[in-house]
Amino acid sequence: MTAVVDAQPVRAVLVGYGYWGSRFLNIARRVDALEIVGVVDPRFGDDEFAGPTALSGWRELSAALSAVRCDAAIVTTPASAHAEPIRQALRAGKHVFTEKPFTVTTEDSAELLDLARDGDLMLTVDHQYWWSAEVAALGKALADNAIGEVVAVAVERAADGPVRYDVDALWDLAIHDISILVRLGVLGEGDKPCLEVEECRQTMDGQVAGCVALTGRTPSAITVRVHACWISRTKRRGFVIAGERGSLRLEETDRYLSAWLIRDGRRMLLSRSAKSGSGTPIERALEEFAAGVRGTADLRKAVDAARVVTAIAQIEGSARQVATLVRSPRCWL
Repeated sequence: MTAVVDAQPVRAVLVGYGYWGSRFLNIARRVDALEIVGVVDPRFGDDEFAGPTALSGWRELSAALSAVRCDAAIVTTPASAHAEPIRQALRAGKHVFTEKPFTVTTEDSAELLDLARDGDLMLTVDHQYWWSAEVAALGKALADNAIGEVVAVAVERAADGPVRYDVDALWDLAIHDISILVRLGVLGEGDKPCLEVEECRQTMDGQVAGCVALTGRTPSAITVRVHACWISRTKRRGFVIAGERGSLRLEETDRYLSAWLIRDGRRMLLSRSAKSGSGTPIERALEEFAAGVRGTADLRKAVDAARVVTAIAQIEGSARQVATLVRSPRCWL
């Protein structure tokens, strides 16, 4: 991590004060290198909107940037509305930390990366698992050839909400697991097609697919199965990378995230971390962001975040060719 060379905290405005915005405000208070100096939300001033009482608020980002001295913007708007505030902040010379997904189009992510490069600005996308010791442990095991050649991947992320109305379950839920696979190099390199979807079933929840189950094959012949669903009666998490000599698992409960190596009939714990308390992955991500703002801007994770956008867009396009609609009010798996 780049060392912070300025003792002053990074001053940031928070853009979007919904579910994640309110959470980020609380998380940021635990990060000494960061100070939230105001909140932007188009509902400010409305009678029914309960914004933070201790901070100034604006309906538009342009008004906030004119009114307060700040170094950065933290974007926690709905997913489909990420691109414009990121673009506006970068063009104003501000560093940006944004909740996932980076954007929902490859064109927007490429443009925003260019703006960050041209302005020598820090740009971080909160794929929070990337800052976990458990994903690092999985990466080391793969680098050490602990399971041999990877032959299959199975990931599942299902729960009873929360429901999204602007993006489907692939962009909202499966993106967590796809981001891990991209970071670990399992879905190939660069921006080449990463998965040819052979079968896809989905259930619509309003205008978007709230439950998606698909199977496909990577260019290197790895079988990949993905189940993402927010209309499930039960909460389920599964992440398995199977190799010729064993498997790697990422197991998640409400309290812990654990990485396991299964080989020769034995389960070996590689890493386990509590999901609450100090030093969470989101806090580490914010600390790394602040270090880049005060030190040297590092866009390597932002480049990977753009690759995640490309991967999901490609998977979604491939799935569309073979998708079958399952008419059900609940998950059928």
